[in-house]
Amino acid sequence: MSMRWKEIKEICKKYDISLGFNDIRFADIPFTKQFFKRRPKYQVFLYDGDIYKHDFEYLPTIQRYTGSGNGNYENAPMFFNIPNSYEGLSSWEIDEFLEKGTMPQSHFRKWYGKWRAIYTAKEFEKAILELKEHLELGTKIQTSSDLKQYREQYLKIKKELEQKQLEMDSIKKKYKQCFCKQAGIVNDF
Repeated sequence: MSMRWKEIKEICKKYDISLGFNDIRFADIPFTKQFFKRRPKYQVFLYDGDIYKHDFEYLPTIQRYTGSGNGNYENAPMFFNIPNSYEGLSSWEIDEFLEKGTMPQSHFRKWYGKWRAIYTAKEFEKAILELKEHLELGTKIQTSSDLKQYREQYLKIKKELEQKQLEMDSIKKKYKQCFCKQAGIVNDF
């Protein structure tokens, strides 16, 4: 249940992914470029880069906090930073989608420990495809015509409300000034 550097290099070559010293980040995965205006710098895959990545050598095992398993730590040659599920989005995160119209990068920030152990090259390739599927779903959400229509309506009404609020504040100020003037109240405005 171990994987060799040769297997990892072949999979990375297949998807045109560049191996970093001890991790693979969003910027190292070319297909992620189409999903972000500016790619986040977060780690996607983590491994031990202390050796020279010779084809015949196995990836060394590292320990990582995963939040699952015995003692919440696992030993594996590689770990996958699991993307946040869209199912668990809070209402403020959905509001952020509504305001920006794009996927917020905070959705991909996972410093709090959602890592999955990868033991074989097949699991590594499956994780790459899972990441791609997750990003494609996010793109579908961003490009949905129904969601765009609701967003446009929301932003239009929000702009009108802001305009009306400014008008109300102006009228309220003028009313106070006029009231004080007619009542003979000396006030600094």
